[in-house]
Amino acid sequence: MKSTLENRYKSRIFRTNLLYKLDPLNKNNFHQYIDNKDNLFVLVKLVNGSIVAAFSQNKIYPKMVPDKDGLLISVSNKEVFELA
Repeated sequence: MKSTLENRYKSRIFRTNLLYKLDPLNKNNFHQYIDNKDNLFVLVKLVNGSIVAAFSQNKIYPKMVPDKDGLLISVSNKEVFELA
């Protein structure tokens, strides 16, 4: 995944930060942790066991319209989809 992002955006990933991890006992809205963050990579395990991810180079916020600077990724199927 890292090499896919580095190749697409022609930029190295030097560090990462965990912004949010689901806590079943504390149902916070994850947007309070991820809004207005750029170069955001979100990884989610669905109830059916599939793993999907999304990447946005731009800052995100609720109800935003996706643009061409993002990716949707099926980690389980090893497929990358560019937003057009």
